Amino acid sequence: MFSIKKATLADCPLIRTLASNIWEPTYGSILSREQLDYMFEMMYSTESLQKQMSELHHQFFIIYADSVPSGYLSIETVEKDLYEFQKIYSLPSLHGSGIGRFIIEQGITYLKTIHPGSFTIELNVNRHNPAVGFYKHMGFHEHATRDFHIENGGKGMNVRLKPIMFVGTCSDAGKSVINAAFCRIFKQDGYHPAPFKAQNMSLNSYSTPEGGEMGRAQVVQAEACGIAPHTDMNPVLLKPTNDKNSQVVLNGRPVGNMSARDYFGMQNQKEELFKEATEAFHRLESRYSPIVLEGAGSISELNLRDRDITNMRMAEQTGAATFLVADIDRGGVFGSVYGTIALLKPEERALMKGIIINKFRGDVSLFDDGRKIIEDLTGMPVVGVIPWFCDIKIEEEDSVALDMKHNTYRDGKINVAIILLKRMSNFTDFDILDMDPRFNAYYTNNIDEIEKAEITLNPAPKKTLSDLQSLRACGIADAIIRAHKNGKKVIGICGGYQMMGARLEDPEAIEGNLPAVPGLGLLPQCTIIEPEKITRQSAFAFLPGLYKEGSCKGGSQTVSYDYGCRGYEIHMGRTTPLGDAPDSPVAILDDGRTDGYYLDNTCWGSYMHGILDNPEVLDNLAEGFDKDTTDLPFDYAAFKEEQYNKLAALVKKHVDMDYIYRQLL
Repeated sequence: MFSIKKATLADCPLIRTLASNIWEPTYGSILSREQLDYMFEMMYSTESLQKQMSELHHQFFIIYADSVPSGYLSIETVEKDLYEFQKIYSLPSLHGSGIGRFIIEQGITYLKTIHPGSFTIELNVNRHNPAVGFYKHMGFHEHATRDFHIENGGKGMNVRLKPIMFVGTCSDAGKSVINAAFCRIFKQDGYHPAPFKAQNMSLNSYSTPEGGEMGRAQVVQAEACGIAPHTDMNPVLLKPTNDKNSQVVLNGRPVGNMSARDYFGMQNQKEELFKEATEAFHRLESRYSPIVLEGAGSISELNLRDRDITNMRMAEQTGAATFLVADIDRGGVFGSVYGTIALLKPEERALMKGIIINKFRGDVSLFDDGRKIIEDLTGMPVVGVIPWFCDIKIEEEDSVALDMKHNTYRDGKINVAIILLKRMSNFTDFDILDMDPRFNAYYTNNIDEIEKAEITLNPAPKKTLSDLQSLRACGIADAIIRAHKNGKKVIGICGGYQMMGARLEDPEAIEGNLPAVPGLGLLPQCTIIEPEKITRQSAFAFLPGLYKEGSCKGGSQTVSYDYGCRGYEIHMGRTTPLGDAPDSPVAILDDGRTDGYYLDNTCWGSYMHGILDNPEVLDNLAEGFDKDTTDLPFDYAAFKEEQYNKLAALVKKHVDMDYIYRQLL
């Protein structure tokens, strides 16, 4: 006869004893001796069991057969309507006696007493465990298959890891890069991770394969995971249009413009956005593990706490093991860490599992005393001190990164002046120029530096008409025109391409109160700003390579195109040739559309973000310059993979990965 009773902390030794009699017979043929011992101590030490009961609030039960302790069950509340049977074990001698059915039925009965409505039960089972068939017989169905890292090189335990989240003491603390590092680490360790940031504010965005728009930082993190980007990874994107207003993009689609006062002041609207963000998280969680969340800015903005949808509220909602990232390079790390932890509510503090000190210059061991001081002040472990690095190139999200880039001409390189705009969209379009040794790219609004360069790149502004007027007012527009007249290369991307035409019109006042402005007059085109926002990825054939051989212009022969290049569009506007100007596209897209305008090899423009990432286009950019480095090949995709691996190795070396994995169980 079977019976069941709730366990208490006093029962931890009994549970450990039962587990010691069950563990090896259950997993001895699946795991190595080292793995068995490691996993047993990690899950069934007295300290671990006490933590599971008192901190993680797992409800344990002891199962009796004829009054003899014979098994145990633990149940975790994952979220409002979701529970997990963490542990279901009985003595091997009782297998087939009905004890397994009894345990499951009693667990369900208990849940019905605390949750009168409908709910879902999950459990994780080793894929090689014979009990899989029993659970299916009991009504469970296979939902997902995941790998779980076991120390000493083993993988294969089918266990779901909890989400992990990185939040900051401030903006630009390095959260995005650390998040990317852990995405790659988890991938290397055999997991299937995915990034998530509920709300991002950035002008650097990307068009997903489905045609949605999301922040570039989560695209980088998805690359580190080895998966395709999806708007679920960044459900709310704010794209500033000026100092007070932003375009709001929800689940990849623009839903309007809003002032900061309206956005942060409308509680009902924020609740709806939080609901949308939570649903996006759960869609991701059903496909990937672990989810690697990123916070935004500082978590200590108390005036915004009740309207937070990104930081500690999302950590609470997802139950993420949360780590605080602090930038020691900017100074004041002790105050910022201590103050941030002190300002947390008790329920927020319970989620905080450790502190990561980032951007340490010099010998990391010199901070050993500092580590202890922070641990004594906060009562939390410093799980890593990550050194400052400049030899690993990871795409930056914040525009403050532009301050760290070259800003002047250099001899012996192909010098590329990128026009520095007040609100530049997708400056990541030009990151590849920092990696390719042929080029020296620098952002500048200095007319002398623009005139020194062999190439001028006109990037995408957020507001094309007003930004063009600003360039005209400060003399930069004239400098771009002079560069073209002097035979320099001038190339525009997206809004920068629109500026190169003869005229820009905004008849519906979408961008503002300027109905029309003259363009730079470099290309025979006119652009009309339209309400519909185009967001799509494309494969295309880059045509200038064909033009130079005379096979596309003025000929009647049929041309077979190689659509080997890739890029993406994010723009509001339609650009058409003026009068009798001939069609002269930069690219033929694989769906038959054309893109851009090619005047000659020194002057062209395109809507295609990421166009320079294609080797064929990059080689065309370098064409015609007598530099020692012009013949060096460059594989950007391979380069990025190398950088993600280098970043993962650095972070892995300087953080306590054993501790971090224990927090995710």
